Amino acid sequence: MFFMTTQILQLKKHRDQIEHALASLLFKERSAPSVLYESMKYALLEGGKRLRGILCLYSASAVNSSAVDGVIDFACAIELIHAYSLIHDDLPCMDNADFRRGKPSCHKTFNEDIAVLAGDALLSYAFEVMAKAPVPNPGISIECIRDISKAIGACGMVGGQALDMEAQGAPVDGNDLKKIHSLKTGKLIQVSPVVGGRIAGATNAQMKALNIFGEKLGLAFQITDDLLDVEGSFELTGKKTGYDKQLNKATYPALFGYKKSKIMANEAIKASINALNEFDIAAEPLRELACSILNRKA
Repeated sequence: MFFMTTQILQLKKHRDQIEHALASLLFKERSAPSVLYESMKYALLEGGKRLRGILCLYSASAVNSSAVDGVIDFACAIELIHAYSLIHDDLPCMDNADFRRGKPSCHKTFNEDIAVLAGDALLSYAFEVMAKAPVPNPGISIECIRDISKAIGACGMVGGQALDMEAQGAPVDGNDLKKIHSLKTGKLIQVSPVVGGRIAGATNAQMKALNIFGEKLGLAFQITDDLLDVEGSFELTGKKTGYDKQLNKATYPALFGYKKSKIMANEAIKASINALNEFDIAAEPLRELACSILNRKA
């Protein structure tokens, strides 16, 4: 009981830290056109799990708990990018989702044109935040920006979205499905611990471990996301369930069945935790966070 309570309190502490930092950063953009600022605020704040930002913070701490300069800025930049991706993912020309995080999607509240611009603005601001981050070694900042750019571009998240759109209603096998989601969902999750580790001065062995950890965690997250679309509820997930089937989307339960998908998620989490053998007890929050993915309800 103490273990779980400590874990939950630690997660809440870091989530609140990121939420506060995001609010402070966004406030600096208040001179933007009012409707644009409000749409950015609407999409960014309140309701996010902040998983990717927390992965960045936890990984930095696992490498060197005293090396915190600039880490929160990069964690926030990753969350800005994630918020942009959700806005665009929900658009009528993409997944056409009416709800996100328990409230109407950005385009349902501010119209499609403003939603697109809000996503563009959040993405652009993320790079400004990263460029200004007080990382002691400017070369490290450049490497992190390079890592993130690659993770979210044509050969990463955006490429995965393109493949996902192309696959709707088309025959998809296991390899196709893994490629789609390793790019669309997995790359931003994968790069989050890598960035945290890099800023904290991780060794080559530690960087390799964090990369594998993030890759396997991203896979498990996507499988559980697919499972939640089958077994979850709007009250818990904050979005419509059963939507993947309605859109005829390629998912793990649709391709492998519910039971096999659960097994695959468990195997991915085990692999992610095993990748952290390079670390001592300082990486325990990462291990605990990985385990919590299997039991998430949202």
